[in-house]
Amino acid sequence: EGWVEVEVQIAETGDVTQARVIRAEPSGVFDREALRTAQRWRFAPREIDGRAVSSIARRRVNFSLGS
Repeated sequence: EGWVEVEVQIAETGDVTQARVIRAEPSGVFDREALRTAQRWRFAPREIDGRAVSSIARRRVNFSLGS
């Protein structure tokens, strides 16, 4: 069990263009899978004055054993 905090660059389309690990516990164990997961995410793009713009977000991916 553990977690990975991922920072993603979000394009105007809502697609993730880059992802990187910020912190993880335990370190290095779930990083690869967290980055693969983040690359599949889709977001509603941020808007400024009615126009979609790129943005950066951070999310935590949790890994736990099923019960």
